[in-house]
Amino acid sequence: MISLLGFSQNPKPVYLWPDQVPGETESKHDPVQTPNKEGDVIRLTDVTNPAFLVFRPTKEKNNGAGIVVCPGGGYTILAINKRGN
Repeated sequence: MISLLGFSQNPKPVYLWPDQVPGETESKHDPVQTPNKEGDVIRLTDVTNPAFLVFRPTKEKNNGAGIVVCPGGGYTILAINKRGN
């Protein structure tokens, strides 16, 4: 598998809710990686502090365009290495 992450600068996390997450009853903690039948899917559950990573291009390659890549999985899990990498 080829990853383009190596070609980008260091990502900076942006938390959707830096303070209290609306409607969240648990304290913020790291997501939990859960096993799966296929064995090749990294599945995260128990996300209590949602965030996204911003990968900025170098000044020479910055043309003002952007793209959003979201992991699959729906509301139960995040399949972070499937369809979104």
